[in-house]
Amino acid sequence: MNNSSPSSQADVNKSQTVQTSSSSLSGYSTEQIEYARVTEAILKYYNYNYQPVSISVTKNGENHQVFPFSGSVVVPQDTVTLTFSSDNTMSGTTIVTYGSNHNGSINFYKDPNHYQDERYLKDLDWVKQESRKLLNSTKTLEIPTS
Repeated sequence: MNNSSPSSQADVNKSQTVQTSSSSLSGYSTEQIEYARVTEAILKYYNYNYQPVSISVTKNGENHQVFPFSGSVVVPQDTVTLTFSSDNTMSGTTIVTYGSNHNGSINFYKDPNHYQDERYLKDLDWVKQESRKLLNSTKTLEIPTS
């Protein structure tokens, strides 16, 4: 015979559900969970229908350059660059840089996969203009927590 009240039984069931949910993420750091959630949100944003075969992370400190060339504007806050791929080729690779808004959303921009234009090396004003354009293209995206 069960002497527990319906509300206490509901509390036990709720507790078991919470434990099950959190245990599925055990073994992963808070950062790894964040990167996975951001990656999933970006995939959904761009309507990509694949699970990445690889994900790499680069943490960028304050005042890092948008482009890795002289003349580039800088991003004033800490950001993270995620690189993920459907097939480990450049054409199947997406690179995004994002910063947390600390409210469940991020600001992000999509980085170029390659820099073939020789002006990256020769024209500082053009690099500044192009990097400013990229930074101004930043979008805000809500990141689901489940």
